[in-house]
Amino acid sequence: MDCMHVRSLVSPYIDGELAAEKAAEVERHLDGCEACRALVEGERGVSVAVRHHGERFRAPAHLKARVLSEVERRSRRSGWRSRRRTGRAAMR
Repeated sequence: MDCMHVRSLVSPYIDGELAAEKAAEVERHLDGCEACRALVEGERGVSVAVRHHGERFRAPAHLKARVLSEVERRSRRSGWRSRRRTGRAAMR
């Protein structure tokens, strides 16, 4: 695995989103590459800082209502809701 490939995987690696085999490949590369190791540590520091010190915002009520309305509209159009009800009835 080369530096360019590792750099493309930094975020998923830090977030624990890589499969074990891929994460092991990244770690093997990091063992021998100071530049990528420094990049990962820097990104990890930013991730921790944002997670623990970043501001959190609630979506305004009107936005939440719009999103839910759109989800409902699309589910009616796709027939998803009726299939969901049919599936629930079959489970009884």
